[in-house]
Amino acid sequence: IVQGVDQVVPVDVYAPGCPPGPETLLHAILTLHGLIRSGELTRRREAAADAGAGIIVEQRDGQTATRMVVRPKRGRFGRG
Repeated sequence: IVQGVDQVVPVDVYAPGCPPGPETLLHAILTLHGLIRSGELTRRREAAADAGAGIIVEQRDGQTATRMVVRPKRGRFGRG
């Protein structure tokens, strides 16, 4: 169990609530927009680019995945 999503992926803006209300979501979007316009987000990303999450996942099946093939499903909800 992980404490929060920020322990796994980088989080730029938190929008509390489950689900967050419209005002909270709008505030989060405007905050993110401000970070992008000021260049703060880019500076943070460049500084953390080499850090990584430090999570190592072991392969269990002994196979090497060369590529993933995604086939679209037919019809609504994947039904023929």
